[in-house]
Amino acid sequence: MYLPAGQACAEQFVFFRRATTYSAWMAGFYLATGKDLRSTYYVEKLSTLVLLAVAVAMLTTRLTHGLLGLAAGLWILNSKYLVLETNGSHAFAALLCTGAALSLTLPTQAARLPLGLVWLAAASQSRTEVALVLVVFSFLGVCHWLVHKDRLWPRDGNRSSVSRWVASGLILLAVGALVILRRGPAEPGRLREAVMINFCLNYLDRTGTITGRGEPDFPTIWEKAFRGSGVTALEIRRDPRQIRPAHAFLARPEEMAAHITWNLRLLARAIPAVLTAPWHYTVAAVVLGLIAVSLSWPGEPLGGHPVVDERQYTLLGRLAASLVLVLVALTVVLRPVARYYIPILPVFVVGSLVTAHRLRSLRMATRPPGEGTRRAGAAADTPAPC
Repeated sequence: MYLPAGQACAEQFVFFRRATTYSAWMAGFYLATGKDLRSTYYVEKLSTLVLLAVAVAMLTTRLTHGLLGLAAGLWILNSKYLVLETNGSHAFAALLCTGAALSLTLPTQAARLPLGLVWLAAASQSRTEVALVLVVFSFLGVCHWLVHKDRLWPRDGNRSSVSRWVASGLILLAVGALVILRRGPAEPGRLREAVMINFCLNYLDRTGTITGRGEPDFPTIWEKAFRGSGVTALEIRRDPRQIRPAHAFLARPEEMAAHITWNLRLLARAIPAVLTAPWHYTVAAVVLGLIAVSLSWPGEPLGGHPVVDERQYTLLGRLAASLVLVLVALTVVLRPVARYYIPILPVFVVGSLVTAHRLRSLRMATRPPGEGTRRAGAAADTPAPC
């Protein structure tokens, strides 16, 4: 689906409606590989994976230090579901969200939020669900500003951030106008059809229904599960817009309850697998070794110190909370599939390492003065065996 979309974007300059930025990204690799679809797939996947690992390593380094940043990059490169997933739009969305997080750690305070919102807007055009992340993040930001506007709004008359907000707005307007003018045909009823397909797949699993070979007859399954809702399978085949999920769920609330309960069971297995499953255990052992060395090092952290302040931590926490909340809630309603949680992987990696680093800093702060130095000096003064 995305390879033909990239080809159409490169040859006809038409963006795929549901993933405009990802189709443009694929078009660039399609042209760079000499219009070879097979090479486009592998080169794009490898490039996205490496760029995501570098971005996560940079973000972790800015929040902790260099050794943990190296561990974070290797962790991303060794993530099983990230490496084996054939749909690259999820990894691309994770890359853009990580770019937004990096923007929030910039030294220039006035440029952090405008640039971060530009990255999030681009990510929202690579996966539909990320648009909800942008909405939730913006809503939380507005609520925070309304509560603390007297403290956040500058009093010295300096409005240098206005120019950055204007520039970001012009960029979004220009790109948005280009996309609207050159996007592909509409897909009426796509979201409703996605709800139906995910529900029907769950219905087959939890009821143990066997449909035989080939693709299941989703309209028939929907009509069977929500009998009495007033929509027949024939009407759904003629027009997917006849699928009315809210009306169906209200007509049979017990089916909705069973669907969500089943999704919660799947969720408890899918998220830990995506976040922790390694591709190769040797690389996983190296990552654990780097983390252990970093946490047990008696002196100053290896590779520098954090370069962010508490306000940046607040912005990053708001972004991480928006991403996790939207993706988890959406998959509870639809269907937990491992690839949907790939954008959460950088949140888990960075969050785990930052938490470990802060616990180490707390332990070092409560240690008696000079203890770490004495240990390092004692190790240096120990005579070597003859």
